[in-house]
Amino acid sequence: MFGVSAGGGVSTTAIRNESLSFTVAFKELRAERNRLICNLPNAPDLYGRLGLREWIASALTPVENSQLRIGHHPPPNGKSLPAPPVPVAAAETPKQILQQKRALVEFWADVVKQHAKVVDDHAKAVNSGADLKDIQIAYDEAFIVNRAAAKAASEYGKAATAYKSAKAADPKDPELDGLLQATKDANDEASKAKQDVASAIEGLPHDPPIDSIGHQVQFVVMSSANIAPNWSLVSFKGPANGGPLAAASRTNTHTLIIALGAPAVPGSVKPSEEQIRQLNNQHLDALRAPLGQ
Repeated sequence: MFGVSAGGGVSTTAIRNESLSFTVAFKELRAERNRLICNLPNAPDLYGRLGLREWIASALTPVENSQLRIGHHPPPNGKSLPAPPVPVAAAETPKQILQQKRALVEFWADVVKQHAKVVDDHAKAVNSGADLKDIQIAYDEAFIVNRAAAKAASEYGKAATAYKSAKAADPKDPELDGLLQATKDANDEASKAKQDVASAIEGLPHDPPIDSIGHQVQFVVMSSANIAPNWSLVSFKGPANGGPLAAASRTNTHTLIIALGAPAVPGSVKPSEEQIRQLNNQHLDALRAPLGQ
């Protein structure tokens, strides 16, 4: 009997981790939007669907629902607009519509002025070192001012349309010009009060409703191939009875991490400590995930 055996093998493992961090301002994205090609829903890996739209919608839902708001952060108190007066009779002619719109614009202008006064009082209290709860009250009242001013502007637009129709129907009616002017004056007062409120709010501490939001998406692509020929002769069997003759595999992992938040300095692109913390936490999560932790 004669026996001889020979063996050989080559094994290698290569692991490469690449990290790239950069900051992009929304202003830059808007300027480059016409040159960016982002609509690649059928492409693989990070060029495919990343779920960014769903992430933004989900992350900002508490802000949209006013559960989280700018300013001091106590539970929301359910501020809402007062109800406008109900007209005695439905307006039918253009002049009646103009009269009704004048009443509505004056009502909303009065709402704006009342709540603008509250904003001014609490803004002054904040600047004099009063309790921080005044910040939230000022923001709540400013929210009402903005909505009421928008209502006044909308009704004024309808009044201008009704004025044109009424003027075409009766050009000599002496009351039409006075009605439109009174409506415009009320709308101008509401607009001026809104601007004053905006200036007062600008001087308050800007505490955002959400400090930062982060998103991580990871794609793991595993590919493998092997060949296992096998034959049996009278005295020989092989060569792949115990496994494949040759095999190869490769794993590609693509990870995208995004952190959004206010910059360290307003108007700059330098990330804040909160954004850096968000990124570091997500990097650590990405490292722990392969370990099953």
